[in-house]
Amino acid sequence: MVANTGLPTGNAKVSKAFSAWRDFSIQSEQFPIGDIVNGGSLGRLSQATIDAYSSPFPDDIYKAGARIFPTLVPISPDYPAHQDNLATWETLFKFVKPVLCAFSDSGPITKGERRSL
Repeated sequence: MVANTGLPTGNAKVSKAFSAWRDFSIQSEQFPIGDIVNGGSLGRLSQATIDAYSSPFPDDIYKAGARIFPTLVPISPDYPAHQDNLATWETLFKFVKPVLCAFSDSGPITKGERRSL
């Protein structure tokens, strides 16, 4: 199953929403995980749910992976993951088993990406 994700190679322009997310991950002094998840949700999450998303990250040292992740996504062909993602696409083009592909029509980062599959 593939859901609300992508396998960018850096050959296509990224969305404004992704660029904003990437910039926020680099520049923001605060990185409130639960609030970030809430902001990417279609409806408002309860405070208990927001707190549950935040709970594995008691302080900033635990947020390093979440904070750095957007900067690892290839936004140009000179990114280290460019070749790996190209190779993965080549493998996927040969994949012949059924795949369930689900994308939200309202996700701020990935909406419309299903068109590129």
